[in-house]
Amino acid sequence: MKKIIGIMLAISMLLSTVSFAAPAFAGTVDSAVEFVPETATVEECEQTTQDCADLMLESSGAFASGEGTQSSPYIINTAEELVYFEKVINEQNSAYKNAYYALGEHIDLGNTIWKPVGASKATPFSGHFDGRGFSISNFKVVNEEYSGLFGFIFNGNVKDLHITNLDILVSGTSAYETKLCAGYLAGFIYSNNGTSNISGITVTNSRININAKSNNAYVGGIVGYGYIFVSGYTNITNSFVQNDITVKNATGYNYVGGIAGRYDTGSGSLGLIERCYTTGDIYSESLHSSKSGGIVGYLYSYGSAYAPEPGGSLFSSEEDENVADLMVDDIDVMIKNSFAVTNVHSLSTKYTSYVGRIISEPNAHAGTENVFYPSEETVSIIAEKSPTSTREPKVEKTGIAIEKSTFTDAGKLSSKLGFDFTNSWQFSGLFEYPLPKKVAENMPEAVVVTIDGVGYDMPVGTFEVNNLVKKIEVPGGYAVKGVSKTEGGELLEGTLCYYANVTLYAELEKVPFSFSGSMQAYLNLESIVT
Repeated sequence: MKKIIGIMLAISMLLSTVSFAAPAFAGTVDSAVEFVPETATVEECEQTTQDCADLMLESSGAFASGEGTQSSPYIINTAEELVYFEKVINEQNSAYKNAYYALGEHIDLGNTIWKPVGASKATPFSGHFDGRGFSISNFKVVNEEYSGLFGFIFNGNVKDLHITNLDILVSGTSAYETKLCAGYLAGFIYSNNGTSNISGITVTNSRININAKSNNAYVGGIVGYGYIFVSGYTNITNSFVQNDITVKNATGYNYVGGIAGRYDTGSGSLGLIERCYTTGDIYSESLHSSKSGGIVGYLYSYGSAYAPEPGGSLFSSEEDENVADLMVDDIDVMIKNSFAVTNVHSLSTKYTSYVGRIISEPNAHAGTENVFYPSEETVSIIAEKSPTSTREPKVEKTGIAIEKSTFTDAGKLSSKLGFDFTNSWQFSGLFEYPLPKKVAENMPEAVVVTIDGVGYDMPVGTFEVNNLVKKIEVPGGYAVKGVSKTEGGELLEGTLCYYANVTLYAELEKVPFSFSGSMQAYLNLESIVT
């Protein structure tokens, strides 16, 4: 005998008005569910170091339009055109090396395997990429030394981009023996006699899961390792990362952070992280020292602070001002006007576990200014001592405790942290905290959808539900069209039989008339014995 779930979708109109208090939501209804490979072929690729090329999209062979200049960038409108962008950079076609690129649409990569743009230090990205507030979504990076949308950036610039539903998975040994670098945006950013500017980046509903053996693992929400050397300048500004990072390194050292795993300056260079914030969870476990922080795992400077004269060719006026600020007290790498609402757990199985709400360990020429974390017991930091470790864990106290409500208030963020809500930041109905402005402007319209009595801010369009859901409520003026087994698939009607715990998709649409009250969609569960 088998119990099979029968699902019947019925829509009825209520006469009374229903109101809900909706918590922040991004992603699927159950955003805590662990990533599960969708096909045996993809699963096999993820669990080995085999070539995944046959699981990648084909290149379009051309861009939509443009000439690659600042006034006429190459325009990327489709997934296939994005693959073409990756190809010309990784093949180091000189005509495209320092060119300008821009998105013209949201791009869905369809849950395929992605080869990072600039996949190695021999084939870096050194151009200019403008996301224009659009998103790149639904892709996986598997077993790359430099993991992320980009792999290795050298004196390159990226701005105004939303990365969502990205899974970075790394396992194995030999390929990553020396180092492993992973970040949602880039594995490694290197500035040398030039500038890298990263701004307006948003990362949501994405995961990094590393279980490998490496001498050094550098993992961060924007970049795994940011290294600035010999009159190099790197600025990461006005960016937000919703983290879900797990790093288990069986042989070496870990550097794991909400924005950057490790962020260094070398001879005559400057680095800045400003007006950024992180949320979510970070877990780092290593044989040797594990250094983990809510914003940066390890912030380090070799000294020799240097800055060019204001107005120099490398800088805009705003960047000149940032450089001048950095020179105070001989600090040449700094985090300022930022906050972290991030759970951080650090464990070394043999040596010292370092952890901090902002950074894990101070350094003489590396500093912080005006950085915050919530005073309420809503997030935790844990430096765990393993039974096999010979050393006591260390907790870094950097940061100022402040009420969590500060981070959801535009006025307070503006006055206390300098967040500019005219030009750079904006609140969106989909998120509890603000988003970079251009990303927020391109977010889909959101309404409150109540699922089994819990309210969520949901985009108009297709959203994922589990068939154990009993009732969906939507406000007046909207309707749930139906459910399907695949996103964008044919809507199902009548009574349908499945084994329990099947994922379905519901499509929310505006209805062309208005009425008082709300509309409900019921998913009625019936046990059928056969």
